[in-house]
Amino acid sequence: TDAAVPQLASAEVFDIPARATREASARYFQFDPQDIAIEVGVPTEIRAQNGDVALHTFSYAKNGTQFDHELRAGSASSFVVLFEQPGVVRYWCALHSSSDHASGMIGTIRVVG
Repeated sequence: TDAAVPQLASAEVFDIPARATREASARYFQFDPQDIAIEVGVPTEIRAQNGDVALHTFSYAKNGTQFDHELRAGSASSFVVLFEQPGVVRYWCALHSSSDHASGMIGTIRVVG
């Protein structure tokens, strides 16, 4: 192993192709839909469109790490998520939700399978 090449933890995956797509939008300071269903183990592209004039984020936490995807006013962002366990994952706007992510711009990702 080359010492100059960083080694990745076994759970890290990068540049994986999506096998499913889900759409979400931020408009009038709320997400639509507020519930997104994806399958366990299926790399899923989330395409998030910001229809507001304000900056938003599509943020969620996985395994203790928070991920924040910036949604500039009038633009879109795409990213791929992969969850290995069924359950419910909250998502929120880091700028327009309560500190506990219980109110404001919030939603859930239901991981099924």
